[in-house]
Amino acid sequence: MISNPYTTNFFYLSSNALIMNHDHSLEDHILSRNRLNSLMLRNHDVIPPQSIIKTYVHVDARDIQVILTQDNVGISTSSFIIRRREDEMPGKLREGKSIFGSFLLDVWSDPLYKSYKFQKAERHALVNLLHLHSSNQS
Repeated sequence: MISNPYTTNFFYLSSNALIMNHDHSLEDHILSRNRLNSLMLRNHDVIPPQSIIKTYVHVDARDIQVILTQDNVGISTSSFIIRRREDEMPGKLREGKSIFGSFLLDVWSDPLYKSYKFQKAERHALVNLLHLHSSNQS
């Protein structure tokens, strides 16, 4: 993100993944406001099953900065998108605006945080960050 200060979307995809359909752009298929609003899981357990932290009920796609996926064991770290909002661009950061996507990536990759030796490495580290820095607002 530092190397590309004007890039708005950062898509991490595992080297084991395979993209089957090249006809869809990431913007049209996931990131457009209408599409993302239709895809978002609302009031869903962040860490299934029966998490005390739920995804937001009333949030608009334009305010989403981190897009995560889940697999059969919970939060997946093999594919995620971090969005830099336009007000985060160099010289445009306005007081009171969140930079959660940038913050999450910084903390998640911090050597001190990595030294905690989470049981399932990146997955449990991410789950821990979500528990610590999410709220149960609706």
